[in-house]
Formats: sequence, C-alpha cells, structure tokens
Amino acid sequence: MFSWEDVTVLGRTRLADAGELCIFWSGSGIAFRFRGEKLALLLSSQGAMRAPWIAVEIDGEVMSRFPVPEGDSCFPVLEGTASEQEHTVRVIRETQPMSDSPQARLCIRGLEVHGEVHPISRGLQLTFIGDSLTSGEGAIGPVMEQDWIPTWFSAMHTYAFQTADLLGAQCQIISQSGWGLRCGWDNHPDHTLPSIYDAACAIASWDEKWDFAAHPMDAVIVNLGTNDDGAFHQPPYVDPVSGETFQNKLLADGSYDEACLQAIMDAQVSFLRHLRELHPTAYLFWCYGMIGHNLEACLEAGVRRYSEESGDTRVRYLSLPETAQEDYGARAHPGSEAHRKVAAFLAREMEFLSKGDGEA
Repeated sequence: MFSWEDVTVLGRTRLADAGELCIFWSGSGIAFRFRGEKLALLLSSQGAMRAPWIAVEIDGEVMSRFPVPEGDSCFPVLEGTASEQEHTVRVIRETQPMSDSPQARLCIRGLEVHGEVHPISRGLQLTFIGDSLTSGEGAIGPVMEQDWIPTWFSAMHTYAFQTADLLGAQCQIISQSGWGLRCGWDNHPDHTLPSIYDAACAIASWDEKWDFAAHPMDAVIVNLGTNDDGAFHQPPYVDPVSGETFQNKLLADGSYDEACLQAIMDAQVSFLRHLRELHPTAYLFWCYGMIGHNLEACLEAGVRRYSEESGDTRVRYLSLPETAQEDYGARAHPGSEAHRKVAAFLAREMEFLSKGDGEA
C-alpha cells in the first residue's frame, strides 16, 4: 500500500487533511525509485483559472508534460514494464502559483503501484528566489508566442532546476512573474518576494510561516532586480484607495534617480539580513542578469555593503550571462538554451558547496 514515506517530497508542499500532497510552487513534486509492472499518478486540481501543468520524468527523460484538468484524475505513467528493472521517476509542477487564483489547489492524491517504490536521496539543499526568470516563463514555446498562459512556463527548463541537477541537489523554488525586490515591474510596491518569502505560499492563501528550521538549506540563491529595473520605465503605480503613487523614477536626462537606487539597495540589504536569520548556515548568492544588467552596480554594491556591515563572509554576488538573441524563447524571455548556459555557469560557481568545506 502506498505511503508518502515511500517517496521524496520536493519543494514547499503541504500534506492536506485528506492525505493529499498539495504542490504550490514551480519545481515542487515528488521523486522516487520504482520497480514493478504498472505505475499510475493520482492528481486533483481545483479552482484554477488556468490549468496548472505537470511534467513526468523517467530515468532523466521527460516522458510526459500536460495540463491537469479540474477535478480528480488518474494518469498512467508506466505499464507492462519488466518487474526487475528499476526506474527513477520525478513528478514536477511546471507552473508557478497564479496570483489571480489564490484558492487554486493542485494536489498529488497518491500513486497506484503494481510493484514497489522507494525514496531517493540527493545531497545539497538549495532554495532559489526570483521572478519570471526563475519561474521559467517563456523557457519553452515558439519565439513569436506572446500569450501569457501556463503552457509557456517550465520549471524543469529553468536555470534553477538544472543547476540543482548538475550539483546533484534538491531545489526549492520561490518565484513569481513580474515581482521584484522593492516593487513589481509595474511599480506595485506590494509585489515583492521579500514580502511573501516567510509564508509557505501566500500566493495561494497558505499564509502560515514555513518551518525553516525543519528544512535547512545549504545555499539560498536570489535572482531579483530585473523587474525593479523595468519599473523605471513604467508609469507610476497609483493606489486605488489612497491615491498615493509609487515609482522607480528616471530623471529628465534619462538617468536613474539616486534616491530610488538607494531604496533598492536598502531593500536588498534588509532582505539579506533576514535571509541570514532564517538560514544561519546557508551560503547566500545574489544573482542578476540574463536580460539586462542596468542595476548591476547597485546590486553588487548592496551585497558588499551587507557583507561589510554584518561581517558575513558567506555571501557572493554573481553576474549572470546575458541571453544571446538566438537563445530567446516565448514571451521575450530566455529560452531553454539560455537557462542551460546559466545553469552551467552557476554550477561551476557553486561547485565548492559539493566539497563540503563551505568556502569558495
């Protein structure tokens, strides 16, 4: 009989009262070893305005990728396999939680197993915090495609998921398209990752605090700043209730307002301090780039300022490779090849973690 102890749970998840495993974030799901003749996946989806997508990987190859229909469903994974042959299986949520569907739930109800399943073990534990780049928006799909739909999201094609694989690690992805460090792409001051990071999944109305002590990380990788930069080129956000405005401002000559840059740096330093409180033993990385480096001097200075003020030496700034024109995917976002190149870069920079000495 199937038990959740038979599989390895990936990402921030919740075991519901009904015994279902709710998977909210990109890259969350389960992994296990299977030996037997038949395997099926039991799923449940409720309340989503746009159907969430799931990917099923067998022995390192993505064999299925599909939207999960509303209600309960059963998806055949393997059938007629040799009972003595062992397979490694991963079931991964491909899409981020959508802020316009806070009540949506995607759950794995369990597995139908004709055989046996066992958990897998992977070494390093990594958390990635970011925006659409980390959510894999546009990582797959035709270059000319601009529709904002879950079809063009893919957690498994992101630099985050691939970096973890290259390092033999498990990863937790906390990301939201359009959101930033100090504000979102549209200058909305509430659309920031620091404001929701502590909750298990505030986007999906799961507001209880995540148990960080029970899930220690070896490294936390932040990739924020791209939407804060974009906000400089957007109209101000006007609060519909108070009428107050918020904006990352450009000066008359087109340069960035120094007060806004200072506010971004202040938010960055504050977030790094908070991350250190939550992850006392983790190595902290601040990454930026892929589709522009306009805020690089500001963000690199912020990491340096945090390190000097706190005395924390387990923190680094990493400038990510720019996406080549031929490596773009859908929605004017980096495609799978761009993510692959960034993953290779990050894996090289983080390789020292695998040695266990914790020093670059």
